[in-house]
Amino acid sequence: MNRWLRKWLDSSASNADLPDSNEERDKIASNALVLVAATFLTKTADSLSNPKITLTWLLQSMGASPAAISLLVPIRESGALLPQAMLATISNSRSRQVGLYRVGTLIQGAAALAMLGAVAWLDGKLAGWVVVACLAVLSLARCLCSLTHKAMIGKSVPKGLRGQTNGWASSAAGLATCVVALLMILVQGSQGTEPLMWMVAVAGFAWWLATLVISAIDEPEQEPRKSDNQFWKRLKLLRNDSQFLRFVIARALLTSSALVAPYYVMLHTGSDNPLAGFGALLLASGVASLIASPLWGRLADSSSRLTLVLSATLVSLLGLATVGLHVTLPEIFKTAWLVPLLYFCLELAHQGIRVGRKTYVVDMATDDNRVDYVSVSNSAIGLILLLLGVISSALSALLPPATLIALLSLLSAAGAILGRSLPNVE
Repeated sequence: MNRWLRKWLDSSASNADLPDSNEERDKIASNALVLVAATFLTKTADSLSNPKITLTWLLQSMGASPAAISLLVPIRESGALLPQAMLATISNSRSRQVGLYRVGTLIQGAAALAMLGAVAWLDGKLAGWVVVACLAVLSLARCLCSLTHKAMIGKSVPKGLRGQTNGWASSAAGLATCVVALLMILVQGSQGTEPLMWMVAVAGFAWWLATLVISAIDEPEQEPRKSDNQFWKRLKLLRNDSQFLRFVIARALLTSSALVAPYYVMLHTGSDNPLAGFGALLLASGVASLIASPLWGRLADSSSRLTLVLSATLVSLLGLATVGLHVTLPEIFKTAWLVPLLYFCLELAHQGIRVGRKTYVVDMATDDNRVDYVSVSNSAIGLILLLLGVISSALSALLPPATLIALLSLLSAAGAILGRSLPNVE
């Protein structure tokens, strides 16, 4: 294993500032492998307990309140981002982040199994609200994991390797998504909620297994920071750091690459079996992550700014091409292969945005302010996601999916233009 890790490090680190000591190089390679493995497990758990798919179907089949079901996605997405500026005080007070990360994965696993208990033992309406409450707890724990993960990768993996580490982690997540997609296709003839309950159960244990895996990381210590850097003081970064503000605005515009995905799915009319059709879309997403993320990661280590600009441009061009096809050849969308192909291309580009923005914020910051940068940007994006989600949801009642794809693609184009003004940080 050490020989394989050393070979990977030497072949991948052309842009990295590596220490001369073989012992230190081995530690860097080992830490990168631990981070990839832990992320694979947590992303697998995320896919299995996806509120857009698994939890929604589970609660619908039980007769849960529509109000409870409608809260699943907003709570899951915004809850994992909004509190980060406040949780950063806790993170900064610790010399190592791995303990907090383990707390987060333990709580996520417990919350998933608590959902399972609610579904198994409570009636539909009560179970729905208990699942929502458990998901809120899970989202807060996920928020803590997201915050501490970036701090750990910043301390444990040098510049020039962070993009590839994030890329391989996302690729592993793509493999997990492929597994989930195949499961969805295989269980399409099953009756009842049992297959979905098994997915939630496996998700809970995957989070607990990630708790064990991340314990193997050799995280360097840092000087704990006093708690005088409070929430409102931390938010002043948006006013005092113009480069950081431009990055947050560009990232806000690029959230359109995530928000546009459901509207591609709405164009899919070529499958008589909805579950099989969704499995094809999910499989397309997983294969895209598996293929694209390592490639975007290597480019991000050279220039994360260029990665953001290029991938955002691809999202906008794909959206305009899709709208053009829909206007000129609407009948082609009745074929079974077109929308999965378009979705595959969208995910290829979206992975570039994910890897690029993660690498950019980690490389832009230092060990002293990395938690602040990550927490403030994520809190701001959580709020913006919530607002844009409400707006796009309201517009979806008035406008067809193709029009919304066009509007969100224009936002991606604006993000690409603004991204060009960002300085290189590598």
